[in-house]
Amino acid sequence: MSSPEGSGPAPRFGLAALVASFALVAGGSFPLARAALLSGAPRAGTPTLVYAALLAVVPLSLLGILAFRIRGLVADYRVRGYGSRLRAKLSRQFLLIALLASVPHGVFLGALLRTAVRAPWTATTQDALDAGFQVAVAFQEERLARLAYLTERDAVVLGERLGWDASVLLAALAERESGAAAVEVFRDGLSAGFAGAETARLGDVRAASPGPLSRVGAGDTVYLRHLARAPGSGARSVAVSLRLPPEIDRAAAALGRVRRMEAVPGFMDRRFAPFLAFYWFLFALPPLAIALLAGLSAADTIVRPVAALEEAALAAARGDLTPRLLPRPGDELGGLVSAWNRMLSGVEAARYEAAAAEKVAAWRDIAQRLAHELKNPLTPIRLSAERVLRKWRSDPASAGEILEPSMLAILQETQVMNSLLSDFRSFASLPEPAPDWTNLRALVEEACSPYRASFPETRFDTGNVDPDLVLRVDRTRMRQALENLISNALDAMDGKGSVTFRSDLVKAAESRYCRLQIRDTGRGIPPENRDRIFVPYFTTKRAGTGLGLSITERIVQDHGGRVRFESEPGAGTVFFLDLPFDS
Repeated sequence: MSSPEGSGPAPRFGLAALVASFALVAGGSFPLARAALLSGAPRAGTPTLVYAALLAVVPLSLLGILAFRIRGLVADYRVRGYGSRLRAKLSRQFLLIALLASVPHGVFLGALLRTAVRAPWTATTQDALDAGFQVAVAFQEERLARLAYLTERDAVVLGERLGWDASVLLAALAERESGAAAVEVFRDGLSAGFAGAETARLGDVRAASPGPLSRVGAGDTVYLRHLARAPGSGARSVAVSLRLPPEIDRAAAALGRVRRMEAVPGFMDRRFAPFLAFYWFLFALPPLAIALLAGLSAADTIVRPVAALEEAALAAARGDLTPRLLPRPGDELGGLVSAWNRMLSGVEAARYEAAAAEKVAAWRDIAQRLAHELKNPLTPIRLSAERVLRKWRSDPASAGEILEPSMLAILQETQVMNSLLSDFRSFASLPEPAPDWTNLRALVEEACSPYRASFPETRFDTGNVDPDLVLRVDRTRMRQALENLISNALDAMDGKGSVTFRSDLVKAAESRYCRLQIRDTGRGIPPENRDRIFVPYFTTKRAGTGLGLSITERIVQDHGGRVRFESEPGAGTVFFLDLPFDS
């Protein structure tokens, strides 16, 4: 038989799949790091979560596989399964080695990463940030001052001179300042004319005070606005909007965010800890999980052949020398398995030689038993004949009184002798089998058929016999062997119980054989009788000849098979017929 598998197949990881997995992790690490460290928002946005979810697929998958394997290992360890302690020991060693190996480069990379994270916050960098921010602020202040002059001086003077037409004012102001984007004229605080970018429209400035107004923007365009009142009567006022270059505004906003981040105490320390933990989860945990899985796989590789050897040794101890292990070439365990197979072959050969010698002794015993069995009926025959002869000589007239009973006794004992000789002739002169392809299920049904009607209280179960299994056997002789076993089973159950049949294909060395089981629920075979079950003329039945099981064994052996049994008193007996399948 092949070596038994462990509790479950060990996970195997292809190199291409592993490389692709870590490429996914490495490819997504940069945008995730950028979003985690350089964003001023306290929480990462949706793209960051998407990156994190994609990167976590590999570690989570490995953890799932590892949890499944560890659960099986723990369950096996609790029931003290064979090899569970060795698996646990090897797994602990692999995990310890992986942890120790990861500590140095983990510490180094952590320090390097912290240095890289803190690099943007050096004094030189901070000075540069401050200088850039001051430049951006100065530029905006200069534009605000220019807008105030443009509104309070130019717009008011031109309005008095050219009239308060917004379009005319905007055209005149645009000649002096190219960034002029809109002009709105008000009377009594309400809009009396507008020209330019619609986004800059105010509409109502009755509640507003002269001077700078709030900025307004649409998309990348930002407008600075300023309100001025015209002197004299009429309650006129004018608002001028100046377009601010978008890159300047964005740069100022970005510099402001970075300076605010740096100003928050411990901001980078708070973000660094979860960032480092997540990256450890991505890069350090998968190798540890793979190392532990490798330990479990290595333990299974070692334990499986040893467990198979133990199973085969237990079977050999029970007397079953048929199991053969399939060696794996290339290692010492394969050599050990090959040596075990050679040993079993030698033991089996010696066993057959011993069996042959035992057969010779058995035939001698058969001759002695047959002579003894024949001698028993000869004695009453001789005594009956002598009685008739004496009566005939002493009183011929009354000889008829004892003639009939004496003749009946002679006939009865002659019939017994004839039965003994007939059974012996059948046992000694069994013909060579004439095998042909035969459906095993149909053969079993045929053997059971005569007994179903005669024993209604017995259940014959053939459902576990493969209906498609075909063997090359002598149908008549194999049916005789099955009928002998069924008859013994019925006698052991007193005609009440169940007889169950089952077929299995078993691997042995380089061939296969069919194992047919016949199980009964009878009283079982006493231990003191088990060594003589197949010995001719041994029987525990009152009317048995003791040749039924001997004939069954002979038929199975003539087909190149073997027959054995297992029995437990009070629980029943099961006979195993191992028949060649690849013939």
